[in-house]
Amino acid sequence: DCFKSVAMKLIFLYMTKTKELLIYNIKNLRRVKGWSQMKLAEEASLSTGMIGDIETGKKSPSIETLEKISVAFNVPTYCLMMDSEEAETMNRQTRNAEKIERIKELLNELDLS
Repeated sequence: DCFKSVAMKLIFLYMTKTKELLIYNIKNLRRVKGWSQMKLAEEASLSTGMIGDIETGKKSPSIETLEKISVAFNVPTYCLMMDSEEAETMNRQTRNAEKIERIKELLNELDLS
């Protein structure tokens, strides 16, 4: 019984930490992109209320919802549950990828051939 109790507490702690990481990463990625909750909702084909509920911890997203959010952010779904150091690396990569895309767009506009 003691082992079972400890195991249940560890599972609870893990699930709580994962949820906190998820909330932090969604908010952080949204801010990195300069998106409002409404913009993320549009990009992910979700309601603004759903995004708000996820970010406040009122609701836990389904796998399908997580996939929609990750597609909107253009990151693998597992990245939404990374710790802060891994998430910061991901944010840097996301910002760099966006800068590269913007540079490509500007170069295409300059292409006179």
